[in-house]
Amino acid sequence: KFYDRLFLPYSYCSNSELNKEFSIAPNPATDQIIISSSYLSNEKYILFNPQGRKVLSGSLIGTTRQLDLSKLARGNYLLQIGEKLTPVKLVKE
Repeated sequence: KFYDRLFLPYSYCSNSELNKEFSIAPNPATDQIIISSSYLSNEKYILFNPQGRKVLSGSLIGTTRQLDLSKLARGNYLLQIGEKLTPVKLVKE
Protein backbone atom coordinates (compact mmCIF):
# COMPACT_ATOMS: atom_id res chain seq x y z
CA LYS A 1 0.00 0.00 0.00
CA PHE A 2 1.36 3.41 -0.94
CA TYR A 3 0.39 5.07 2.35
CA ASP A 4 2.31 2.44 4.33
CA ARG A 5 5.52 3.47 2.62
CA LEU A 6 5.00 7.13 3.49
CA PHE A 7 4.99 6.37 7.21
CA LEU A 8 8.13 4.22 7.03
CA PRO A 9 10.74 6.65 5.65
CA TYR A 10 13.67 4.67 7.05
CA SER A 11 12.48 1.38 5.57
CA TYR A 12 13.14 0.34 2.03
CA CYS A 13 13.00 -2.71 -0.12
CA SER A 14 15.57 -3.96 -2.57
CA ASN A 15 15.51 -2.26 -5.91
CA SER A 16 14.99 -5.51 -7.86
CA GLU A 17 11.43 -4.52 -8.76
CA LEU A 18 12.55 -1.08 -9.90
CA ASN A 19 15.41 -2.54 -11.92
CA LYS A 20 12.89 -4.28 -14.17
CA GLU A 21 11.76 -0.90 -15.45
CA PHE A 22 14.27 1.78 -14.42
CA SER A 23 17.94 2.13 -13.61
CA ILE A 24 19.40 4.75 -11.27
CA ALA A 25 23.08 5.68 -11.40
CA PRO A 26 25.27 6.44 -9.64
CA ASN A 27 24.12 5.29 -6.24
CA PRO A 28 25.69 6.50 -3.96
CA ALA A 29 25.61 9.90 -5.68
CA THR A 30 27.27 13.24 -5.10
CA ASP A 31 25.70 15.96 -7.28
CA GLN A 32 23.37 14.20 -9.69
CA ILE A 33 21.72 10.94 -10.64
CA ILE A 34 20.43 9.72 -13.96
CA ILE A 35 17.22 7.71 -14.12
CA SER A 36 16.97 5.63 -17.29
CA SER A 37 14.24 3.46 -18.71
CA SER A 38 14.25 1.11 -21.67
CA TYR A 39 10.85 2.44 -22.74
CA LEU A 40 9.18 5.83 -22.97
CA SER A 41 7.73 6.63 -19.59
CA ASN A 42 5.56 9.34 -18.14
CA GLU A 43 5.84 8.46 -14.45
CA LYS A 44 5.97 10.92 -11.59
CA TYR A 45 8.85 10.73 -9.09
CA ILE A 46 9.17 11.92 -5.50
CA LEU A 47 12.36 12.01 -3.44
CA PHE A 48 11.83 11.86 0.34
CA ASN A 49 14.41 12.87 2.95
CA PRO A 50 15.06 10.75 6.08
CA GLN A 51 12.26 12.60 7.93
CA GLY A 52 9.75 11.61 5.22
CA ARG A 53 9.47 15.08 3.70
CA LYS A 54 9.29 15.56 -0.05
CA VAL A 55 12.46 17.30 -1.25
CA LEU A 56 12.19 16.81 -5.04
CA SER A 57 9.40 15.84 -7.39
CA GLY A 58 8.57 15.92 -11.05
CA SER A 59 7.85 13.76 -14.06
CA LEU A 60 10.00 11.31 -15.94
CA ILE A 61 9.26 12.09 -19.56
CA GLY A 62 11.04 10.02 -22.18
CA THR A 63 13.74 7.45 -21.46
CA THR A 64 16.29 9.48 -19.42
CA ARG A 65 16.03 12.08 -16.65
CA GLN A 66 18.85 13.78 -14.75
CA LEU A 67 18.15 14.93 -11.18
CA ASP A 68 20.26 17.60 -9.49
CA LEU A 69 21.07 16.59 -5.90
CA SER A 70 23.75 19.22 -5.29
CA LYS A 71 21.59 21.28 -2.90
CA LEU A 72 20.59 18.30 -0.77
CA ALA A 73 22.33 17.35 2.47
CA ARG A 74 24.33 14.14 2.69
CA GLY A 75 22.29 11.17 3.82
CA ASN A 76 19.81 8.48 2.86
CA TYR A 77 16.76 9.27 0.74
CA LEU A 78 13.87 7.28 -0.72
CA LEU A 79 13.04 7.64 -4.40
CA GLN A 80 9.46 6.76 -5.33
CA ILE A 81 8.75 6.34 -9.04
CA GLY A 82 5.09 5.97 -9.92
CA GLU A 83 2.60 4.56 -7.43
CA LYS A 84 3.13 0.84 -7.96
CA LEU A 85 6.89 0.48 -7.72
CA THR A 86 8.75 -0.05 -4.45
CA PRO A 87 10.73 3.01 -3.28
CA VAL A 88 14.50 2.76 -3.69
CA LYS A 89 17.09 3.83 -1.14
CA LEU A 90 19.33 6.53 -2.59
CA VAL A 91 22.50 7.63 -0.79
CA LYS A 92 23.75 11.22 -1.20
CA GLU A 93 27.43 11.61 -0.32
